[in-house]
Amino acid sequence: MVDRGTALIKPYMPNADNSKIYRVQVGSYQFTWHAVEAFDRLTTVGFKPAYERYGDYIRVVIPGIPAMDMPSVARLLGRVGFTEALIREEN
Repeated sequence: MVDRGTALIKPYMPNADNSKIYRVQVGSYQFTWHAVEAFDRLTTVGFKPAYERYGDYIRVVIPGIPAMDMPSVARLLGRVGFTEALIREEN
């Protein structure tokens, strides 16, 4: 696995002093084995990822991330080879 530096958080890196919670999506895969591989990479650095079904695709997400933790999440994602991730506010 190649360390890619810090992953780019899209559409934006949240302000660390807000109180919002985010769901981080690292990928959306058509083939189950790709999703499993991404899931396993995340668990190696201590994340508790989850799968989400979206049509014919499987999303790999990390739920429940506070805004203030997002910079360290971006660094860990880069460490396990992810170059970018999408975030959505959780309700």
